[in-house]
Amino acid sequence: MRIQEVTDEIAKAVGLDHAQGALVASMTDGGPAQSAGIQTGDVILNFGGTPVERVKELPCLVADFSPGQVVRATLLRAKGRVEREIKVGRLVLASSTSQPSPIQCNGTINHD
Repeated sequence: MRIQEVTDEIAKAVGLDHAQGALVASMTDGGPAQSAGIQTGDVILNFGGTPVERVKELPCLVADFSPGQVVRATLLRAKGRVEREIKVGRLVLASSTSQPSPIQCNGTINHD
């Protein structure tokens, strides 16, 4: 799953009072998010009981859970808010030649 920032324009278009959450930009076929019923265009507002204010927070929230653990998420979809249970998966790099940027969580840097 790829996520992107919710801008003020996107927030207004989907009915949010302000920019918050993480917009699902695309899905990985057969990935945990798709298996849980998350769809492209959903806005992830809460993950594991913690509000998602900015897109950069979501990878850190996911990293707090072990692969295989089931976590509840609150999503905003065209028809309103929905709850989904997601089985956390492992981060898989797209290719060995393109390394993702390190993710900084609570003062520590996670490289994978």
